[in-house]
Order: sequence, then structure tokens, then C-alpha cells
Amino acid sequence: MTNLTAVLNVERLEGSQFLVINLYDKYLIDNIIAPYEGPAQAIERLKELTQIHLAPITCLTSQKHIYSLMLSTPGINGVMKHYSETTETASSLRDAEEILRDLYDIEPFTSLPMLSEWRKRLFFMLLKITNKIGGNGRYEI
Repeated sequence: MTNLTAVLNVERLEGSQFLVINLYDKYLIDNIIAPYEGPAQAIERLKELTQIHLAPITCLTSQKHIYSLMLSTPGINGVMKHYSETTETASSLRDAEEILRDLYDIEPFTSLPMLSEWRKRLFFMLLKITNKIGGNGRYEI
């Protein structure tokens, strides 16, 4: 029986969260990326992997809420690590980013341009006038 190691984290792509699991047996043998539904989903996926590979799994994670559930799950040895030691999940998500954007219709965030100086001044001046008209918080609007 071989000892498998999984690296599990919840990673973000724009506003969406994804469960990312990399499974190793000396080399990467499985990679799972799925929309994140909660910590119970992560544990279920790990249980499926132990049943498929018929081996206990040592799971490294930097997610406290998932780690706490791993402690009470037989067949899964949870190990809490710093995020810098589990960055391969972020790399896996970046590798699949284009496909995930197409599959789940994730639009990239576009940042708004900065206001010009005269617009900032006008905005704050109008804000002050609005506050004075409203009574500077003395009245309910």
C-alpha cells in the first residue's frame, strides 16, 4: 500500500471560489478543480480519493476550517501548513484559468480609471454641500 499525499486549498478566480486538490504518489497523479461548495465537499472528495486509490491520504492544507474537519475523518491525515508551502494549488488554478473562465462564464474584473483632480475636488465639494443640506446627520433622510 502506497502512501498518498494530497495538497488541498480553496483558491479564488475573480469572484468565484474553487476547491483545488493535487494528489501525489512521488509525482502528481491526480488534479481536481471544482466549484467550492463548503468544507464538507472537500472532505467528501478526499474520501472518494481514498476509496479509488485504496490508500490512506496525508492531506496538506492551509485552510483552518477544512483542517478541523479532517481531524475527525478516518483515513485522512490532515496536516496544517503555511500557505507558502501549499502554493501548488494556486499554480494549478492558474494553469486551468482559461478553461475555467469558459466553463463557468467568469468575466475578468476591470478596474475603473482614476478620477481626474478636478473631478475629485468637485465630488468632495458636492458631498459637503449635500451633507450641509441634510443637516450633517442631525436629520433622518
